[in-house]
Amino acid sequence: MFPREKKTLRTLIQDIPDQAGKAYVCRLRIFAQKIRAGGLMNGASIQGRDMIMSLLADPDVKVVSF
Repeated sequence: MFPREKKTLRTLIQDIPDQAGKAYVCRLRIFAQKIRAGGLMNGASIQGRDMIMSLLADPDVKVVSF
C-alpha cells in the first residue's frame, strides 16, 4: 500500500528497489521506445520475452504492469 502523501509516478517507481521490489523492463519495449539502458531507473534490469512472459504467468507475482 502506498502512503497517503501524494507522490508522482516517477517517485513511486523509484521507491520500488527500496521496498525490496524488482523492476524489469522488456527488451522489446526498450527497442520500440528507443530507450537506452542508461535511461532506466537504478535497479531496473532489461529482460527478454521469456522472463517477462514467465512473470505474467506466475500466480505468485504480486504486481505486473504491461
